[in-house]
Amino acid sequence: MLLSSCHCTIVHPVVLRPLGRPGRTARRWAAMYHGPMTTRRDLGDFGERVARAHLEAKGYRLLATRFRTREGEVDLVAERDGVVAFVEVKTRRSDAAGAALEALDARKARRLLAASDAFAQRHPELPPARRIDLIAIDLDRAGRVRSVEHVENVVEG
Repeated sequence: MLLSSCHCTIVHPVVLRPLGRPGRTARRWAAMYHGPMTTRRDLGDFGERVARAHLEAKGYRLLATRFRTREGEVDLVAERDGVVAFVEVKTRRSDAAGAALEALDARKARRLLAASDAFAQRHPELPPARRIDLIAIDLDRAGRVRSVEHVENVVEG
């Protein structure tokens, strides 16, 4: 396996395991896809699954999910055409807290840069070209995906 020594979920190229906590019943799992999310964690899990599907459809190879370090956290790490993308996923149910695309502030950007540096140091075998992307997912009131927007190289550093 390419990535084996980090504290994150490693995604194998062929077998993908669903994100989420173990022990959910099949009914609960299916409800996350079709109904309104009940907790922030459910909302985040749903958004990450949508983002994974979006990246895979665009030809990315998923390397890791939920990479955490004391410097920060990266939701998804993917690679395409020799470039490693560290992806922050923002999901919003309504515009009350602002659109998902507006949710990345300077503090979060610094933490993403630090976490991406930590990941790159732990995995020197990865291509040197890297960037930080944002996938913004807006849902309607029923919990259906209204829009998915992928912004590449959202943080300069």
